[in-house]
Amino acid sequence: MLVILFLTPSVKGLAKGGAEGEEITIEINHRIIGSDIIPAFLSGEQVYVKPSDIFNFVKVHNELSSDGRSITGHYIDEEAKYNIDFQNAQIRYRDDIYKLKPDEYVILASGYYLRSDIFEKIFQLKCLFTFNGLSISLSSGKPLPAEIEISDAAKRNNMQQAASEVIPDKRFGLPRSLFSLGTVDWSAGGGYSKFLGAPTNSGISTDGVKSYQYNFLLGGQILGGDFDASLTQSNYQPIDWKNTPFRWRMGIPNSSLISQIMIGRHSFFSNIQLADSMVGIQVTNAYSGYRSSYSNYTISDHTEPNWTVELYVNNALISYTKADQTGFYKFVIPLSYGSTNVQLRFRGPYGEVRISTIDLRIPYTFLPPGNFEYTLTGGTSLAHPSLNSSTGTLDGKLGISTAMTLSGGVNYSKDDLGKLVLLPYGTTSFRATSGILLGGEYYYKTGFRSSLDIAGPTGFSLDANVDHPFTANPVSAGGFTILDQRRVLLLMPMPFIGGDFHVTALDIPISKDSGNFSLSPQLTKSFFGLTLNASSTLNFIRDRFHLYPGSYNIGNAGISGSTFANILFRTSATVDLMSHRVTTVDLNLTKPIFETGTVSVTGTYSFLDGSTRIQADLRMNLPFAQVGTSSTWGTNMPLATNASMAGSLTFDPVDPRFLSTYRPQVRRGGLEIVPFIDQNGNGKYDEGEPLVKHFGLEQPPGGVYEQDNGILRIFDLEPYRKYVVKTTAENTDNIALISKFQTFEFTPPANGFVRVEIPLSVAGQIEGYVYLAGATDEPLGGARIKIQNRDSQDTSEVRLSEDLLSYSSGEFFYLGLVPGKYRAYIDPKQLQLLHYSCNPPYIDFELKSKEEGDIVEGLNFTVKQDFGPSTAAKKDAR
Repeated sequence: MLVILFLTPSVKGLAKGGAEGEEITIEINHRIIGSDIIPAFLSGEQVYVKPSDIFNFVKVHNELSSDGRSITGHYIDEEAKYNIDFQNAQIRYRDDIYKLKPDEYVILASGYYLRSDIFEKIFQLKCLFTFNGLSISLSSGKPLPAEIEISDAAKRNNMQQAASEVIPDKRFGLPRSLFSLGTVDWSAGGGYSKFLGAPTNSGISTDGVKSYQYNFLLGGQILGGDFDASLTQSNYQPIDWKNTPFRWRMGIPNSSLISQIMIGRHSFFSNIQLADSMVGIQVTNAYSGYRSSYSNYTISDHTEPNWTVELYVNNALISYTKADQTGFYKFVIPLSYGSTNVQLRFRGPYGEVRISTIDLRIPYTFLPPGNFEYTLTGGTSLAHPSLNSSTGTLDGKLGISTAMTLSGGVNYSKDDLGKLVLLPYGTTSFRATSGILLGGEYYYKTGFRSSLDIAGPTGFSLDANVDHPFTANPVSAGGFTILDQRRVLLLMPMPFIGGDFHVTALDIPISKDSGNFSLSPQLTKSFFGLTLNASSTLNFIRDRFHLYPGSYNIGNAGISGSTFANILFRTSATVDLMSHRVTTVDLNLTKPIFETGTVSVTGTYSFLDGSTRIQADLRMNLPFAQVGTSSTWGTNMPLATNASMAGSLTFDPVDPRFLSTYRPQVRRGGLEIVPFIDQNGNGKYDEGEPLVKHFGLEQPPGGVYEQDNGILRIFDLEPYRKYVVKTTAENTDNIALISKFQTFEFTPPANGFVRVEIPLSVAGQIEGYVYLAGATDEPLGGARIKIQNRDSQDTSEVRLSEDLLSYSSGEFFYLGLVPGKYRAYIDPKQLQLLHYSCNPPYIDFELKSKEEGDIVEGLNFTVKQDFGPSTAAKKDAR
């Protein structure tokens, strides 16, 4: 492991300008404009970017000189000229000159870079750099050209990454309950099979066989934390109350000392797996959600053909895909920070759900330099709780640099003789370049693992693993066992045929000179709306590379596509590579129905014994449940029919009502939005106040469901995570409705909803004129009018949807103010710049709450030329 770490050192260098660091790519985003990926230079926790990249993103005029050493243009206003001169290390903006310090810019072979905070100092363009996400969030006090360009277009959804940096108008904390049991995921299924037409003397029973099973996963809150327990029963397995799985978790979102406490049974903790007969507890300060960084990692394997595969990391759904006709699936996901609890959930065509129990891990986890995370887990026997029947793990991770994270810990247990056994271990993640990642794991007296992941252009990737135990009999380490094996997975496109090729090689040594070697290549090719998929599995004796008898050596080739009436077909053949003959052929026809379901028929014929098999499946996703049925019949086999239903039911005690969905909701969170007309102005929903229908969100973090009364709900949210969303009333029946707050932050609990009441009022309108004093007062256009709250608790400036300017006629008006007390005045900075004074300096007014909205007129101002110091402007500058 230690040898691997020094094979490829990180590419770093000293840039002109005094900064030492490395070139990377980062994401820039703006809550309205969107996001983009640009090159950057990272030095410590400071980031440098090319000014032209930032200006092009916000569409600020910029022209690069022929030698690339200077950038000229104007910033928003044509009069606001600027020049960024890297050769002389200075920035000229309007009539001011700013001298650049050596650590405020870097010069590389790839171009000229400026430190991100300089944009705010010069142009008031705030570039907030977030190290954890390697991203910059842009914001400005005035509308940017790109904002103005899209202001008349449909509202665009903000990216969640950007939303986390938006300062919300209002925050709603995490609701907790001492006791509630309001969520249940349920599933039920049954089957019946019977031989048809079997002779009485054949020895085959003609009696039908029945089976059934059901499962309930109950979720709620106890003592402020989320709790869930599972109950399962079938005709062959009664309910075992003594071995009921359960989990209790307390999330502490704003704590850096302890972020989560978990107690459970049959629970897979992030750094150890306890036996079913044990109960465990885990304490950690690691972030429980999913945070991405740096590069991508590939996870791939095989399951049943055409099954849906969901990838969960730390109980959060990160991605999903559909396996192809051979069962192959692949995920390309961002690398994560800190510890990860990875789980795969497989969903069949008629309601089957399987949860992966294989050792699926993301070996590369990074932390920012200097950050430390710990996870302490322990467990003991339920039947005989004592120190001798206990086990535990202490795991710690430390960010060394942006390219390396070290971690280590110790496993504690007692052997059969009651002797203390401590097994220390150490792991590391190393990023040689943006596309080459190395990992190493060492477990004392157990074994070591090393991994290499290469991500190349156009979809090429290589994943290699070497596992080596120290003893002939594998020893469990941290809930998994290290076996002596080597594995290589190669994924690459085939440009000359327009397809993809991937191959998996697995070598398991038997002795010093021999071993089992498995090779699984697969090729996918698309043409004329069809897809050709060919694969094979070959098993060799490694020392002679001969296919050995009795092994699973097969080839499979198939074609899939669509025909008339939107019917999908898939046909394939399986070949025994040892005997060189076709063993089976099958044909599948699938048709979507009612937009939420599918019906399919599959026929299989075996050349080995001449048998046939036919299977028909029906699957529907209804609003309240997922239902499916399947029937199978064939040669020498009974007619078997199975049916299943699964869904989730949630009780909301606040509304109150039962809510149903076909998606699992236990361990997930939800949002309840109550938009209402605030008739008494207290900001709270009172009985009798009308609810508002068709209220909406510009950036919903999930699917939005509107009830008949107008209340909005969002299901399937990640609990204990902070979300920021923006509201919109554009689709309501009254376009003059306006919300008291435009954005809000909330943290959903697990197994429940966070309730957000949004008071709405009919927007008030203001009107007035601006005149220029003279022999006869003349209308004055272009005056910028400011609005300020006039309340003893709030005297802040009102954020208007657009600048309020007077027209050439001198008139100005604005529709969109909520009822309240305000103060209007002309921008003191504008008056000072133009050497004007204003009379009156300000006007106080009040908009009252009326059903049709209030109008205030007569907000008239008169300005006059003042070549001396403007007394009025100084007086009103706030």
